[in-house]
Amino acid sequence: MVGVNIIGCFASAGAGTSGQTVDSVWKGAYKAGGIALVIAGFLGLLVLIPGLALGTLPTTGEGYLTWAGQTSTFGAFFALSALSDFFYIPAVLGLYLALKDVRKTGMLFAVAVWGFAIALDLSRLFVSYSVSSLSSGYAAATSQAQQAAYVAASDVVFGTSYGASFVAISVIFYVAILIISWVMLKSVFGKGIAYLGIVTSIVGLVGSPYSPALFPNGVLFVPFLIGGVLSSIWSILAGYKLYKLG
Repeated sequence: MVGVNIIGCFASAGAGTSGQTVDSVWKGAYKAGGIALVIAGFLGLLVLIPGLALGTLPTTGEGYLTWAGQTSTFGAFFALSALSDFFYIPAVLGLYLALKDVRKTGMLFAVAVWGFAIALDLSRLFVSYSVSSLSSGYAAATSQAQQAAYVAASDVVFGTSYGASFVAISVIFYVAILIISWVMLKSVFGKGIAYLGIVTSIVGLVGSPYSPALFPNGVLFVPFLIGGVLSSIWSILAGYKLYKLG
C-alpha cells in the first residue's frame, strides 16, 4: 500500500494546473492503456536487470550461440521483450486519446514514431531469436569448420539484431517519449511525470549509441542502462495516472 501511495503522489504532482478536460467516452481505453503501460514498464525492468545489468547479454556471435543453447533463459528474455512491445501498443493508443486535445499534431507524430519503433523492435526480436535454430547444430558440430560456419551465421544475426538497428530503435523510442512528455507538461498528467519523461529521454538519447555488437564495452552502456530503467519507471507512473483517468 505504501508503494501505491508513493506512485499516486508522484503521478498527481502538478496535476490540475492545465485546465484540460478528459473525454469520458474513452474511459475504457484509458484503463486498458494504463494497465498495459504499467505491465510494459515492469516487463522492461525484468528484461533490463537480468539481461543487461548482470551482463548476461553476449557481445559476440559465438557467445550468442552459446546463450541460445540455454533454452530457458534465452526464451524468457525474448518472450518478455516481445510482450513488452505488444503491451505498448494499447498503451500508446490510450496516451494518444488522453492527450490529443492538448497537442493533437504532436501526439499523432509521437504515436507514429512509437508505433514504428515497436514494429522495428518486434522484427529485430524475431530475427535475433532465429539463432536458436542454429544452437543445436553448433553444439553437435564435430569439426572446427562446421562450428565456424555456425558462428559466421550467428555473427550475421547478432550484428543485424544488436548493431545499427538496435541503436536506431533506441533513438526512435526516446524521441517518442520526449514528445509525449512535452505534451504532458500542459495536461492532467502533471509536471512530475512530464519532467521525468524529458529527463529519461535526454539520458536515453545520450546512451542510445550503445550497442552490444558495435560497442560492447563502451562508456555509453551506463546512460543506456539508466535510460532504460527510467523509461520503465516513467511507463509505470504514466500508466498509473492513465488508469486513474478512467
